Amino acid sequence: MALAYYDLKDFDRAEERLRWMFERNPDSALLHLRTGNAHRINRRYQEALTELQKARALDPNLPSLYLELGLTYIGLKDAAAAQTALEKEVRRHPGSAEAHLTLGELFLVVKHDYARALES
Repeated sequence: MALAYYDLKDFDRAEERLRWMFERNPDSALLHLRTGNAHRINRRYQEALTELQKARALDPNLPSLYLELGLTYIGLKDAAAAQTALEKEVRRHPGSAEAHLTLGELFLVVKHDYARALES
């Protein structure tokens, strides 16, 4: 149910359902990732970071984890941490177009490093 709300972009209800799910499965890295994603989309970046760090502690190999961390760090205006996370996502999942695109945008928009933006 939570993922259905998530897919419908009803992030408040998704978070409510995720909290209910956490009561039953508090050690789910995927639930922490999804909750962090919902917080980030709602621009609650510090809450997102907390959830994503919990997800990383439970499963550092979770797909899209470092992409979400990178996007969250961008929201927190921490370009160095965003770059580190996004580069890690690209190394772990070289086929992730979204990770490459986000890293390229970081270099272009935030760092004004046009050469590295093109490489990404």
